[in-house]
Amino acid sequence: MPPLKQNYTYGQFSASPYANKKTILVSWHSSEGRNRLLTAQPNDDFYILSNFFQPQIHPTYCGIASAVIVLNALFQPLNQAPTACHIQKIRNKKCVNLYLYAFLQTTFLGKKTDYIKEKEVIEFVKKTPSGEYQPGLSLDKLADLLHHYKAKVKTTFAKQENELKLFRSTLLSTLAKQNHYIIIHFRCDYLGGLPSGHISPICAYHQASDSVLVLDVAAHKTPWYWAPLKELYQSMQESYGYQVQGGGYLQVTL
Repeated sequence: MPPLKQNYTYGQFSASPYANKKTILVSWHSSEGRNRLLTAQPNDDFYILSNFFQPQIHPTYCGIASAVIVLNALFQPLNQAPTACHIQKIRNKKCVNLYLYAFLQTTFLGKKTDYIKEKEVIEFVKKTPSGEYQPGLSLDKLADLLHHYKAKVKTTFAKQENELKLFRSTLLSTLAKQNHYIIIHFRCDYLGGLPSGHISPICAYHQASDSVLVLDVAAHKTPWYWAPLKELYQSMQESYGYQVQGGGYLQVTL
């Protein structure tokens, strides 16, 4: 069977309109990317979140994947992740259950979360009650889902804040704290990436280049990359479609 055709080239970053049409994203596993990680401060979150990383399993699940990564990083070390029975076996005429202790993208949404946003609406299967398709998640809906799973969340819309210096300060203080994580909602295509509206965690800061390491959950399209903070913040301010508030960031902890 011949391979399916793709409308993109994996890991190929294009130029950014914010930077005189230059390519500004740097793959994390390139020579430059590895050097930045070695000298990045803070970078502890990289070693924690990469341990719990999982790519999105659905085209509209970038927010779901990001939430699952962060929630597992927060709750699994405390042995407080959800318990799910996945397999039942009969041994010696007795039923033995095999459990998985983790937040999962496959079970994250359902009737218990439909009051926030219906699963089928998120998945681009169903229209909203107003008759519109609104797939994926906005920043505030993602925050509501994290609240549902007992995380503490502070939401900041970049378009309303409009303060790069404050974002840099918040980013550094959050990355330096144990069990505190940052999730961003941004326009990846404005940076030279492939998706348009997108959500992923940030896990390290490199001072010399003033860039952050984005654990992009769209692993079917691109590797993780370093993004310059100024242009990243600009991409978080962009509005599109029904996302009239644009993007921003979430500070997530227990």
